[in-house]
Amino acid sequence: MMETSQKLSMWDADPGWLDNTFIISLLPLLTSLKNVSIHGPHLLYVKWPTLQPAVQIAFHNLFAQPHVVSLTLHRVFDIDIAAFSQYHHLEELTLRNVRLTEGRPSQSGACFPLQTTFQLDHPTGSLRSLSITDSVVFLAEALFVCTASSGATFNFRNLTQLDLRLQEFDKDFPSTCASLIKACGPSLETYKTSFRRGPLNHASVSSALQLRRFPHLASFSLVVDNSSHVGLNGCEIIRSILVPELDLLPGSGSQSFINSIHLNINTLDIGKFGVTDKKDLYGFCSEEVWSRLDEILARPEFPFLRELSILFDVCMEELRRQDLVDVKELVLARMPNLQEKGIVTVSTRETTLGMY
Repeated sequence: MMETSQKLSMWDADPGWLDNTFIISLLPLLTSLKNVSIHGPHLLYVKWPTLQPAVQIAFHNLFAQPHVVSLTLHRVFDIDIAAFSQYHHLEELTLRNVRLTEGRPSQSGACFPLQTTFQLDHPTGSLRSLSITDSVVFLAEALFVCTASSGATFNFRNLTQLDLRLQEFDKDFPSTCASLIKACGPSLETYKTSFRRGPLNHASVSSALQLRRFPHLASFSLVVDNSSHVGLNGCEIIRSILVPELDLLPGSGSQSFINSIHLNINTLDIGKFGVTDKKDLYGFCSEEVWSRLDEILARPEFPFLRELSILFDVCMEELRRQDLVDVKELVLARMPNLQEKGIVTVSTRETTLGMY
């Protein structure tokens, strides 16, 4: 059974359970694994350096096996980045709350020797899907290691799917994002990004919404808050960053490959205890930004566009059912071109702050 298992998922992986000789003897037996997931304890985390070296080596040896094509790490802190530089066989990488708390690591910090003399004849890498949730510093260091090391074989150049879910930003985020986009932009086809609970600033958001850098982009999804506490709120992101960016697509004399755009606006205001402010909601849905979006996306430069979906997450505490009908009609009234083409849909979803 061990030899034929293809998936290993460790949920609520307590460090005390991971750090034992059983793990050391078990992992080498899993010779057919394709998917590996490690999820730290709920509300806690696995601090990687506290595991005994033999356990770290056993996990890194497992991650390095060519048959492992999907890796998920969740609530894992201070794992050795240098080893990732040679995981060129990975096709899917998911990092959720994977953090560095001890400063920038160095290649010499690896718990086993890197193959510094090994290089692929064509180091294109296999990674197709990357999902990042609040792991921006780790991503920055991974980019640094993979570009600075002559022995690195892992890279982002063939990435087709990118999912960035962000709640925290440091001063280096724009440069990190620029490096990632430079690496994967030419190949990217599906891009999802989420800006939640801020505080947000124009430079950080703009750096992640450079859609003109993705010449083969087919599907784009954006999730934003419209809360008063976040600095740059959802309305401002769409009005001052997204719409001008779409206006620049697809470039002079060419056509955009985009076929679907999904906008999800969370209207629950944390500053007002998670209630949807009725006045703010009506004001946002009456914005001229929707007319501008309609004019841009109806252009001949977007011949493949088949879907624009706009979803408002709402709390019903201060709203009536008729309000949901009204706000949808307000948006649709400003988008006659896309309505005529049967492309645009506007919907609402009842939710609570606890769901976020």
